[in-house]
Amino acid sequence: LASTLCIIILKVCEVAMVIWGSKRKLEKIGIAADFCPICHRVQPFDISRVNMVKHVYYIPMGGGKVVGHLAACKECSVNIFIDAERFKAFSMRKTISLQDLIRETNPGLEEELKDRLPLEKKIFNNRQLDSSERRYLIGEPFNVISPMLEMHYRDSLPLDKTTGRSCLLTIIIPLVVLFIASLFFRSGLGDYLKLVAYALIGIGVLITLFNIFTTHSRYLDRSIYPLFAKSLSPLNPTLDELTTAVNKYKKLGMIVGRKIKPQKIHDAIHLPND
Repeated sequence: LASTLCIIILKVCEVAMVIWGSKRKLEKIGIAADFCPICHRVQPFDISRVNMVKHVYYIPMGGGKVVGHLAACKECSVNIFIDAERFKAFSMRKTISLQDLIRETNPGLEEELKDRLPLEKKIFNNRQLDSSERRYLIGEPFNVISPMLEMHYRDSLPLDKTTGRSCLLTIIIPLVVLFIASLFFRSGLGDYLKLVAYALIGIGVLITLFNIFTTHSRYLDRSIYPLFAKSLSPLNPTLDELTTAVNKYKKLGMIVGRKIKPQKIHDAIHLPND
């Protein structure tokens, strides 16, 4: 009786709990040329309109409200919030040269970069940077990547493919074992397979929970530290320089200062190429 009551209570709670709120929805509107501070060169970017849409059980309800525009570099995949008014147009052509893309979408880019390109030439030619230039360039990827981290950590529980796969396997594998057990329900093998299925469910739940709680660290290792490495490798900053940069943002209370580890950036920069 007690177990039956517990099941009834859980079912009522399940029905009563309505998951709703707002979520971001990206709507691609074309491509454009812009300077990528991670790649240190002009690159094509995928441009998306960012909409905040209401959802019920994660099902979008309507088109939502436009809250900005996001540019994703086609080379390094960094996401940068942009002012769409800077661009003349957004191209929908699948095949287009970079020069044609600049003329079509961002003809004023060369003028915008008149002060930046000499700095990039100094980096490319391994010429000495003064201390202010070096501080600026080391701090730049932190400024660029910070909004990505803020957006990622703002999601209460962002689940990645690893978590999704473990969750799916936790369901599928025990079901397959239980189905096989049903074929031997009159023998001891059937009972043994049922125990195996229950054990697999327990193991699967533990693995899924582990993957859920390590989602953020995987995101940093797979998506964020490689961006820092790509941007900072030409500068080859010391660990002390990286620590100074991280501490600056930590004092400001920013996520990029609290979550990013200088040693991990340093290790990513010096990771041997395959």
